[in-house]
Amino acid sequence: MKKQKQVFQPDDRIFRKMMEDKENVKAYLEHFFPKIAQIADLNSLRQENTSSLLPDLKLFLSDIIYRCRFRGSEKKHFYFSLLFEHKSAPDKHVAIQVGLYVMLMMHRMSRLNGQEIEPVVPLVFYNGKDAWKPQTLKQLFEKHPHFEKLQTYIPDFTFLFKDIAREPIERLLDIQLSYFRSLLLSMALKHQPDLILNYITVIFDLKDKEQLRSAVVYFLAVIERSPREFMDELKNIEFTTKAETMSTLEMLLEQGRQEGLEIGIQKGIKEGIKEGLEKGIKEGQKKERVLNLLKLRLNFPKLLPGQLSDFTGISLKKIDQFCDIMNSGDLERGISFVREELLLDISMLEEEWALYQQLIVNIYSGIE
Repeated sequence: MKKQKQVFQPDDRIFRKMMEDKENVKAYLEHFFPKIAQIADLNSLRQENTSSLLPDLKLFLSDIIYRCRFRGSEKKHFYFSLLFEHKSAPDKHVAIQVGLYVMLMMHRMSRLNGQEIEPVVPLVFYNGKDAWKPQTLKQLFEKHPHFEKLQTYIPDFTFLFKDIAREPIERLLDIQLSYFRSLLLSMALKHQPDLILNYITVIFDLKDKEQLRSAVVYFLAVIERSPREFMDELKNIEFTTKAETMSTLEMLLEQGRQEGLEIGIQKGIKEGIKEGLEKGIKEGQKKERVLNLLKLRLNFPKLLPGQLSDFTGISLKKIDQFCDIMNSGDLERGISFVREELLLDISMLEEEWALYQQLIVNIYSGIE
């Protein structure tokens, strides 16, 4: 499973922020997937902690998982797995990613005493530039010369897919929750910079200051204009929250100057914010990959280098070096490799690094 290089994407952050509000989740299901909403007691929606679900193998950095009762039932539940993986191009193998995730959740349920396995309903959200219709697992093999005889043995499932960029604008405008409507419109129209300006009056129709600020920050991150250019365009557009929006833009510009996030006067704060957040996100992702590698090696020592590379996203070359050193029995060399190669230029707190060291020690103890 080839993983694409992770880059900063404001969509991931805004979608997580949006879907961590239960009311937005209810609106999303009721508006786009009414058949699911009809069988679910949406008032019982409860967000699950993904780290507790998959402590050793966190494959998706932006998962949001909700647990919900069936309507009219106190005991039976099912999981909603809301997965958002922003892609600049369609991903042919998304069914493999989602399938692995669903199986891991069910595997965890099967190991808990007294808990029945519950259905998992995965939802995939997409707002890329290109039109995309994801393939199921069976569709991936349809052109295989022996598909007809082997199709019975190929696992298959479907998922609820929403390509918000191809959704009719009128349907998005029908959404009642103003903040939810604002962000979905922005995400849907991000690739149409001229058209998105036509809906400024709706997108920024937010009375809550924090919601308005969030919408403005996301808007700046995706629109192909600097904050100053955007402010100049807003001067000719009349809308209810114009004064508050202009004030928010001025505040962001000043904040960018004060915090050193502005990269050049002409570029404004957008590039500075991206640069700072991108660095933090990349460091966090790199630390998490290495932590997952150490946990996998400790708990599943028979995994092959290729499997470790697939599960963690670390290059096969680095994994091969790591395995050779772990097999050598040289503890000092192993600690040095992890810190100076796998975590090169990554800032870490002393107690944080102590966790990594302890895992390395445990791996060598297991070898011995």
